Amino acid sequence: MAFVFGVEGVPIFEMLFVISLLLLIGLIFVLLELRKLTSLISKEKGELERFEKDLSELEADTGKKSTSEIMGYIQDSIAKGITPDQIEASLVKRGWPKKEVDSILSSLTKK
Repeated sequence: MAFVFGVEGVPIFEMLFVISLLLLIGLIFVLLELRKLTSLISKEKGELERFEKDLSELEADTGKKSTSEIMGYIQDSIAKGITPDQIEASLVKRGWPKKEVDSILSSLTKK
């Protein structure tokens, strides 16, 4: 009978079976975590798409001059879990002045 590294009492095939079983369990765990991560990413994409849609509607309704309405919109977006960096990037992309966006975000994050 073959033994692992000369240690008596631990057959190689039993040890290989245990190691294979542990690797399989680890692989299953990793795949489940990847599934959760994929779900989380798709939820984030949905939130960002809703944010972009809401932002488009806000711009169509009020233009770029209403700071009080954009402040309320940014507060709602932050409450939904969208990061200030994502909010800033979207607003600047849509033509809002970066200084104004930074000013509003800094005043809201200080509160």
